[in-house]
This record gives sequence, structure tokens and C-alpha cells, in this order.
Amino acid sequence: MKLYARSDQEGSDAEAIPADLVHHFLLAVLTRPGIGLCFKDRGWYPRGIEGYEEADQTKGVAKGQTKVFNKITSNILKNLRLAEDSRQQELVLKVLMACPELTSK
Repeated sequence: MKLYARSDQEGSDAEAIPADLVHHFLLAVLTRPGIGLCFKDRGWYPRGIEGYEEADQTKGVAKGQTKVFNKITSNILKNLRLAEDSRQQELVLKVLMACPELTSK
């Protein structure tokens, strides 16, 4: 997250701005379900797939509660500073569209 604060150009390459590179990397890793750190979740509404409720109960998740599939992504979102950087705002919006389970957490 400290790299987001580095917005000065480094070296002679005009595209070597650390904040932009980190932003594009995080977009690629966090906004594509099934790729990187963005795991497929249950979406806006719980799926009626057999086995989910049984598996949740065996893992100690109470009935009516949902398991969070994207804990790592959730922790990353908590460390962002939305008021300071528009790139971080864009990242949060795209992550929440890709992982709707995080909107209620």
C-alpha cells in the first residue's frame, strides 16, 4: 500500500510511476473472479447449491451466516485511503463489483 503514495516518475521511462504500476497490478489480481486473489463467491444472493450449507455447518459457520470467500481482498480494501487517491477509489468500485459479498462486510 505504500507504493500507492509514490506518484513521482522514476527513471527516464515516462510510464515508470510506481502508483500506476501497483494500481494496474491490483486491478488485474483483485477484480477477476477465479483469477489471482479474487475467489468466486456466492454473489448478491446465496446460491441454492447442495453442500454449501452442510459444509458451512461442519466448519462451524452458523446457519444464516455466510462464509466470506475473499478475506484477503477484504483486508486489502480496509487499508486503502479512498479520500486521497482516485486510483484507490476505482480499485474499490471494481473489487466490489467483482466480489459483491464484500459489500455487506
